[in-house]
Amino acid sequence: MERIICYIDGYNFFHATKDKPTAKINFASLTASFLNSPVQRMGTKRLTGVYYFSAIATWRTQDAAKHKTYINALKQTGVEVILSHFKKKQRKCLNCHAKWQSHEEKESDVRIALQILEDAVDNKYDTAFILSGDSDLVPAIEKVKVRYPDKRILVALPKHSLKHARDITHCVHGFINLSSSRLKKHALS
Repeated sequence: MERIICYIDGYNFFHATKDKPTAKINFASLTASFLNSPVQRMGTKRLTGVYYFSAIATWRTQDAAKHKTYINALKQTGVEVILSHFKKKQRKCLNCHAKWQSHEEKESDVRIALQILEDAVDNKYDTAFILSGDSDLVPAIEKVKVRYPDKRILVALPKHSLKHARDITHCVHGFINLSSSRLKKHALS
């Protein structure tokens, strides 16, 4: 039986889909829909885990409240949520020298990479699906492919964001196009 785990970069995925008419995604059911994907191996499959990595923008109180509600809904579906944080960052315009403060998500990419590698070492999956186009995950994927050549790693993203994810799509075994209709079908109610 093929064991499958899905790793979702919540922040990256949000930016890949925010301009699309999609509701909040039920990642448990979306991932389950991958089990019969054409890029999958033949035979019996079992979804053994779904991890959602993100950070809450606490300085945006309304957005933070909505995100916390969404995270609680994901937990109800069996998704394991792993949170990081945002760090304040000073920015400066190179032309006018104006300064402002922004925020930058920290640690999520490292947490995802470590989880993918740790689960490979612990032999928890045969196939991993990654919902992220972030090239920061490439070294972990390459390490898994070298150390565990029987494990497959696939990326699932909306087609329009694949062009921005060339580094990661070139190092995995395949990818799934997440159409708007597929995402709508797996919205949380």
